[in-house]
Amino acid sequence: MSFRWVLATLARSPRTRFVGQPPERPHRWRPHSVPGSDGYGMTDPAAWELIAACLEAPGQKIDTIVLRKPKGATAYVMKIRVPHLPELIYAKFEFVVPASGRKICGRSFHLEDPR
Repeated sequence: MSFRWVLATLARSPRTRFVGQPPERPHRWRPHSVPGSDGYGMTDPAAWELIAACLEAPGQKIDTIVLRKPKGATAYVMKIRVPHLPELIYAKFEFVVPASGRKICGRSFHLEDPR
């Protein structure tokens, strides 16, 4: 069982996924601002499903970064290409292990900034 498979499994379950809450875990979780293939903004479940599918895709690159909040925590970043958009989708998430068990925390989901 790979770490990517674990993350994908967590992302698919509403019980094991959540979006960060400021100030401890600030976020830019904006799937509604990302056009889906139907032209409407994506839903939260659709964003999580896209993250899970990309985690399972062998060719999808995942970068690791160190967060400022919580200080020193590790986050994972994917820049996702979808056929209907010229821009990439920027997705960032954490693997966290609170007392209630393993979870995935969404920190960013939006169109990539052109910086």
